[in-house]
Amino acid sequence: MLQRTDTETGEVEAVEIPCDRKQCPHCGPKMRRRYVGHYARVFSERPNLKFVTLTLDPKTDLDAEDSVEFIKHVWERSFVKRVKRRTDGELEYVASVEKQKTGYAHVHAIMSTTVDEDTLREQWFESGGGVVMESEPVSKGDALARRTGYVMKYAFENIDQVKGNAVLASEG
Repeated sequence: MLQRTDTETGEVEAVEIPCDRKQCPHCGPKMRRRYVGHYARVFSERPNLKFVTLTLDPKTDLDAEDSVEFIKHVWERSFVKRVKRRTDGELEYVASVEKQKTGYAHVHAIMSTTVDEDTLREQWFESGGGVVMESEPVSKGDALARRTGYVMKYAFENIDQVKGNAVLASEG
């Protein structure tokens, strides 16, 4: 918020200048709503939608801080590539990393893919992510908007805890 003084009257008024930062208490909620609207529209036109939660193996020897970078690395460098090779068409997704109460990270994602749940789980395990994966189909409309909102919630809440991009999305 800036202040501007009217040179004729001397009146001081507050002028709102958007900073477009996710951390900003004013701009962040507006930006989050725009992201939710955008991704809900994009995915409403896509087939085979799944809401997926991928969790790291609890037996890993990573500390909580390292788990965030590790899970992003596994997601981007291995899991997505493996799933793309097994899909009949395009793989489209939007995801974010959430830090659990324990401090360890997991990923929430909306995916448009023809790959079945068992294959997704197998690819997560083989990528080094672990054995825990939950998946459920997402219907269009309100359910898609709620799931998109859930994914974006963590992209904006955990912004200080996730280095680099908080939103992981496929191109296009």
